[in-house]
Amino acid sequence: MDDAVGPSQVKDEEYFFEDGNCVFWVEGVLFNLHRTILRRNSTFFHNLFSLPKAADGANGQSNDQPIVCHDPVPTFRAWCCALYAGFNNLQPEDLDKEKVAHIGLMAHKYGCDAMENWAKDTFLTKLEDEEEDFTNECLEYWLRVATQCYWPRNVVAVSESRLLDSISEENPHHLRDVIRIADNVESEGLKARAYYQFLRCHEWSLSPPQRADRAAGGFTFMLANAATIPWFEPLTFLTDSQKLRLHHGYIALSALRDQMRRMPSVDIDCSCTARLRKRWAQEGEKMSLDWFYLDPKEFLQSMRYKLEPWVCDNHEPGVACGLAMFRSQVDGFLDTFDDNLVRFFPKHF
Repeated sequence: MDDAVGPSQVKDEEYFFEDGNCVFWVEGVLFNLHRTILRRNSTFFHNLFSLPKAADGANGQSNDQPIVCHDPVPTFRAWCCALYAGFNNLQPEDLDKEKVAHIGLMAHKYGCDAMENWAKDTFLTKLEDEEEDFTNECLEYWLRVATQCYWPRNVVAVSESRLLDSISEENPHHLRDVIRIADNVESEGLKARAYYQFLRCHEWSLSPPQRADRAAGGFTFMLANAATIPWFEPLTFLTDSQKLRLHHGYIALSALRDQMRRMPSVDIDCSCTARLRKRWAQEGEKMSLDWFYLDPKEFLQSMRYKLEPWVCDNHEPGVACGLAMFRSQVDGFLDTFDDNLVRFFPKHF
């Protein structure tokens, strides 16, 4: 915000009040608002208006000396709507999604704490409503606003989840769109989760659909056509670097899944963990026959469920048992799995 005014001065049709006493210049459009309303809603303007007036009459005293705001007109106008209509009186279902984002961004910028909290709650209400449709462009803007405003992780996570849901077997090219958005918001975590989502919705296969029936012709057919069978999906919508990153994660996560066929070691070895290790091997062998468990996270979640209850084998008092420790390690691994996906899809490709 500064006091350098451009040549264009067009009065906003809705928010240039003739009895206003604080003039703003926004991309060539003049807004004349009321200091009482600004002071009541914004700590920024409350503090600004407490400062001594400039000797040259600047700081919004007239149309010739407006306060210059470097905000887009639609964004500033949405904020004015929240100020004058009363944000608590705005019904989320009647609000345009972009307008909610505008209000949240401006509320954060100008210290309108109550308004910002309302915008965050409205964000979540709309994001969690399955009947609300979002374009990727809208979700990118929402994600950018949530990130710039340092909103809680759950707000960002729900926005990311909506984006990731757009990646499907029917729309594989949406992976490219989400990668682009992740670059724009500088989130390597979102990018890694996008690659992971792509593998999940393609049932952990990077081969074209026509390979699915390759065994129908028998061994002779497979050997005779080994040179012409398209062994890998071309993924033409990705760059070479993106393809390498996807394949690296595919191989790394497949190796992790294979490691999980055997129960990870436990620091405390006792009769309980020995019994658990035997059951782990039995269940792991059964589950290895099902494509659903090619996903290491799904595999571990199912093992966690199948091996409940995690009951101690009646150790004598004072004798340590590794069962509780192992259960805690499994839960911790699952809780941090999504955040650790960046390790499997490294940036250096």
